[in-house]
Amino acid sequence: MSDSASSQRRSDAREKQKQATRDHIYEAGIAEITEFGLYEARIEHIAKRAGVTRPTVYANFSTKDDFLREYRRRSHGDSVRRMTEAATDATGRDLAHRLIDVSFDLVEETHPRLRAEIFALLIRDPPKVDWETDAYYGYVLSQIGEAVKSGEFTSNIDAVDLARSILTSFYGLLSIDSDPLADRRRSAHILLTLILDGAQGGD
Repeated sequence: MSDSASSQRRSDAREKQKQATRDHIYEAGIAEITEFGLYEARIEHIAKRAGVTRPTVYANFSTKDDFLREYRRRSHGDSVRRMTEAATDATGRDLAHRLIDVSFDLVEETHPRLRAEIFALLIRDPPKVDWETDAYYGYVLSQIGEAVKSGEFTSNIDAVDLARSILTSFYGLLSIDSDPLADRRRSAHILLTLILDGAQGGD
């Protein structure tokens, strides 16, 4: 084996170990936040759960909020996977309504305390979203764009604006945790129908 190939293998092994350590710390951090809430979660407890030092935790997640940001990033990837599965035999309005159900299913599977902390972070520190490159938003935008292009959504509104209107309204219902999820899911379907009907009316 050449020196360069051997060096590459060692580099790959280090990167793999580095990612495994980060994953372990992430899981420990989410478990700590889920159990105690963001305010009461302690870095020293996360380090103990993960079997690493405090500096190692900080090297991977500089603040407790970063655990929630990482959770959001990973959940977006899971959302796209599940949306893709749900969309295999659906188009147009049926697809849009299935996407709502997938999102509510994911929220319902998240522990209430963790869910509340994630939505609180979204409110106090809204993420800057690139609608073209973000996996979740990009997927929804592409599906709506295809439906508009094929005539399934005969919208007088640009596909990007339509996707933003749907998702912005939809996230409002997801983040209001005072009403039961089943009621908010039903409201989201009603709201989607109203938005799509409105988008097709008028000049």
